Amino acid sequence: YLGCDVKKVFCQATTTQPDRGKFGTCEVEDNAVGVLYFENGAQVVIEESWCAPGGYDMRFELFGTEGQLKVAPTFSNLMSVYSEKGYGYAVEKASSTKGWTFPVPAEAWNFGYPQEVAHFVDCIINKKKPLTDAQYGLKILSIVETMYKSAASGKIEAVPAP
Repeated sequence: YLGCDVKKVFCQATTTQPDRGKFGTCEVEDNAVGVLYFENGAQVVIEESWCAPGGYDMRFELFGTEGQLKVAPTFSNLMSVYSEKGYGYAVEKASSTKGWTFPVPAEAWNFGYPQEVAHFVDCIINKKKPLTDAQYGLKILSIVETMYKSAASGKIEAVPAP
């Protein structure tokens, strides 16, 4: 990630909608924002929300000193539908299909993990080294655990070496 390690993080996380109606009660955070501070001075802002109205909206934006990259897989299918009455299913987390919606025909492919599973199976069958290993996973877990620590303390926290 960005050519160097994350050295500290800040995170705020809340449960804004604990009552999920027919789905029961949610006891984990459903809304969070975090900042990753890298060794080279780069910063990454992460936002997530499982309670935002309007459905699933996945985006990735990268801004650098010489350019930017924006990817929006949720809306990459270029399909949009307007319905005053609404219709069946559009996309995960969409609470309504009235008005403008952006259905995802190949939702399992776009939002699932078929590429990761295929890579995993290929590594096993063909005895290949995976793109990520246990050490990389440990680094990511250390970052996530430190983000939870920051959310609890309300302070910027140093990421320990795994």
